Amino acid sequence: MNGHRRRGSASLAAAVTGLALLAALLPSAVAAGTLNTAMLDNGTCGHNLQLGSDPTASSSATPWFLLYGDGAAASYAMFIDGVSIGTFKTSDAYGDVCIGDTMVLAQGAHVLTGNELAPHSTYTVTPFSFSVDTIPPAVPVITSITVSATYNLQVSGTSDPSVSIRVYSGPSGLGGARATTSGTWYVATVPVAAGTYSITAVAIDEAGNVSARSTAVSVTVGSSATVPSAPTLTSATAGNGQVALAWSAPASNGGSAISGYRVYRGTSSGAETLLTTLGVVTSYTNTGLSNGSTYYYRVSALNSVGEGALSNELSATPVAAATVPSAPLNLAASSRRPHGVNLAWSAPASNGGSAISGYRVYRGTSSGAETLLTTLGVVTSYTDTATSKGTVYYYKVVAFNAVGTGPFSNESSAIAR
Repeated sequence: MNGHRRRGSASLAAAVTGLALLAALLPSAVAAGTLNTAMLDNGTCGHNLQLGSDPTASSSATPWFLLYGDGAAASYAMFIDGVSIGTFKTSDAYGDVCIGDTMVLAQGAHVLTGNELAPHSTYTVTPFSFSVDTIPPAVPVITSITVSATYNLQVSGTSDPSVSIRVYSGPSGLGGARATTSGTWYVATVPVAAGTYSITAVAIDEAGNVSARSTAVSVTVGSSATVPSAPTLTSATAGNGQVALAWSAPASNGGSAISGYRVYRGTSSGAETLLTTLGVVTSYTNTGLSNGSTYYYRVSALNSVGEGALSNELSATPVAAATVPSAPLNLAASSRRPHGVNLAWSAPASNGGSAISGYRVYRGTSSGAETLLTTLGVVTSYTDTATSKGTVYYYKVVAFNAVGTGPFSNESSAIAR
């Protein structure tokens, strides 16, 4: 009896050792798999399809799946969203089932389900929820590149929110990052050798879709780069207490991408001092200025080497916003022979900052009840002949300019002859 026990124990120990050896030889992904569960695959039964950060998002409309099957002879009927996609069997001794979908799926959410046909016809596949997203993200934009003292490129840009960004020099990858939720990103690359590089970027979404490459930005690393040439200041437009500036980029960035601009201002020609440092923009509005004072401006460009030459000079004089004119002055009405009424007045004390365009004459037969009689040009007199003899007429006049119509003049009356 004791001998039988020893032989049984030896057999059990050998079996345990054999199972342990088999487990050691199995791929780690298979060893970790749970029976009748699925994951996205690239069609080779064991390689995850995804390049993106979401393992349940497929960048293919006809995805493949890896199912951890019930032994080497298992078979399954599989469905997507309740529609049959076929019967599939294990493909190796480990029970791996490669499931291929030939039905083109719509964008959005889907569910893979299945029934085990053998060896256990009562078993089902754990439902696997996944999504299809085949639309690549928008092409990212590189907004600036600077070079550090150790020849690392510091690349900034904009993109769709939360995508992964990869930065390239030609076909070679230099680094990557994840965009913020507001769609900005920053990549500090590995150090590069001195030379000129054409830098591009791509965006990769959670499903692994890859955008087209961005527009290339050239950057020169090392002693061959220089400061940029001067921008061209194209306009300085005065407003109420402000001046709006616009300029064009330098003809040459010196071999290193433009990283920003500096605006200089003075109250006399040639005496400008630094007003502000900006990012990669080509316009700026200088507010809080004194109306009637003349301001002079120049602009310079920056790159990783330093600051370039100053632009041409432009000036502008802020002015208060125009208003309607004040009331015409000294309106006088008098009887006219042989009939009618003569009117005369003086121009308003203020034209509101915009030239007088004309006058409007109002008339009534009672005080304060005047209505529009006629619109005139830039004159200061008018004869009203459309009158009835012996009738008292009351008059007022207004001036108007490009902004609008000003207030009424004083009222004056006369008896028509």
